[in-house]
Amino acid sequence: MNLDETIGKIDAAFSTLKETKANLVSEQKRIDKEINDHYHVLEMITMNASQISKVVKGLRGLLKSRRDIKESLILIESILTNHDSKTAQRTKRVGQYESEAKVAFNQIMEMIKNG
Repeated sequence: MNLDETIGKIDAAFSTLKETKANLVSEQKRIDKEINDHYHVLEMITMNASQISKVVKGLRGLLKSRRDIKESLILIESILTNHDSKTAQRTKRVGQYESEAKVAFNQIMEMIKNG
């Protein structure tokens, strides 16, 4: 496997991370809505202790899920930010190398022409 293939696989992995991030954000929004629904139930509905306990238990599970998603998003964002920064640096370096190669090529061609 050459470097280009390896970089291609790494880029594919980062694309997968971006998809995962988008899915987690969607899931977080869904959970936030459910949490909000639970708060409204607690606020607006008269319930007995058993019912309140069940709603709170459900709320606790949702809050834990949201916290897990937030932790995953923080990790993914950290990885993606670093990758995007390094990719931009790599692209800039390649551009610089191409510019330098063109200058060197022109100088060599001028030397050949002038003998």
